Amino acid sequence: MSLLAIYCRLPMLHSFRGTTAFPIWLLTLAMTLTMVGCSHPPYFRNEPIERTQEADGYRVEQAFYDPDQAEVAIVLAFSGGGSRASALAYGVLEELSKHRVAVRAGVRRLLDEVDLIYGVSGGAVTAAYFGAYGDRIFSEFVPNFLSVDFQWALGREILNPVGLTRLLDPAIGRGDILQERLDQALFKGITFGQMQGRPRVVLGATDLSTGARFEFTQNYFDLLCSDLSSFPVARAVAASTTLPLWLAPITLDNHAGQCGDSATRALQASMNRGSPADQLLLEDMIHYTDGSGRPHIHLVDGGLSDNLGIRGLFDLETLSRGEALSLPPTKVHIRRFVVITVNAATAMGSTIDESADIPNTNSVFSALVDLPMARKSRETELLVADLKRRHAEALRNAKEAGQQGIEDYYAINVAFRGVTDTVLRRSLLSMPTTWKLSPEQIELLRNAGATLVRQSPDFQRLLRDIGSERLATPQPRATNSTGTSVPKP
Repeated sequence: MSLLAIYCRLPMLHSFRGTTAFPIWLLTLAMTLTMVGCSHPPYFRNEPIERTQEADGYRVEQAFYDPDQAEVAIVLAFSGGGSRASALAYGVLEELSKHRVAVRAGVRRLLDEVDLIYGVSGGAVTAAYFGAYGDRIFSEFVPNFLSVDFQWALGREILNPVGLTRLLDPAIGRGDILQERLDQALFKGITFGQMQGRPRVVLGATDLSTGARFEFTQNYFDLLCSDLSSFPVARAVAASTTLPLWLAPITLDNHAGQCGDSATRALQASMNRGSPADQLLLEDMIHYTDGSGRPHIHLVDGGLSDNLGIRGLFDLETLSRGEALSLPPTKVHIRRFVVITVNAATAMGSTIDESADIPNTNSVFSALVDLPMARKSRETELLVADLKRRHAEALRNAKEAGQQGIEDYYAINVAFRGVTDTVLRRSLLSMPTTWKLSPEQIELLRNAGATLVRQSPDFQRLLRDIGSERLATPQPRATNSTGTSVPKP
């Protein structure tokens, strides 16, 4: 039992004899413990559900259900990398807002054609903010987040007397305080149930117990027999950004076993099919259905399992073989499928081979943490590039079978190594992974994101194929009562 718990359970210790011998600072501490520590809930408890409803909830496959979006389907993936990643992703959104195209639903911006956004760590902040507020991001995100020394603000929340006393409770961690800070500064209590519009935003975290990727979608929450609709977006962003050792994991309650076993049966029906990677994915998901063995799930930074954030797109094909999980994006005929990966990784490599000296502890630690994520990101980039070949093969098969398939595919990769200016590239690659940016760094990253998208050969080909007009400034969309962005009529 923690000191705080003992204090809360022994009210007689609060009393004292006399008034002159009792130190004022001790009285203040006692009042703080009583009013803050003892009354505050340990952490947000995600609610259970009695049964799963396959068509309900915040599900990734719903991103592709709208016939008006069939002309162009766009998927974005925002990587990790602290505020550096947040600003680079923001620059990409700005660029997409400046191109107007003619599609079935009329003349719209390319940004309005975005169906799905994957985000991890720093990229999760931008993805979630756009999902929650739409075009308000263009007037609010820089002053509310990018220009703020969020690192200092979070440290102040953790190290003040209230924060320190709360941390005496083992059920409260620095990740929970991160969630509260994100909610106060950005998300204002918005839940996934209030983000029912498009685009769908999928935030990724890492299961601390298994190392598996965890997605904040109802598809995953079905396995926990839990309800995502009442889950705070800020808590999901905190889970995606809470780097181990620096911040504590975010905890979910696992209610698996309380809503039937349809999700388990669907996963088991897909076992023994597909590649070894498919098998591992299904095994990881089946682990979540053991509510008695794993009553709590602890989540950390999503970049540890998928720093590019887009692995879920490849998992759709595997999960579609089940009976009750995600369907591939085939509800409507998609003519053009666009994937834009925004990779804020600073480098893949090390300088330790340049010297015969034994690498120091910092170099070894950096290599052990950074290089596996960089390699995984590069592997994912290659998988995205390979989708073009796979879609061409699928289109040929569809035509032979007399069916419709995706007519064209565009892979657009935004990464610092694509910057042609040597000085600028070195400047971008030297930016540390922190939650603090200078105004000059913000501008460099925003411009880099926009320029790298605009210069991509596949992006230029997309604009030629559908015809476009570039606007001078971002054009806003209307928002509903919850702040969710919706297209203007």
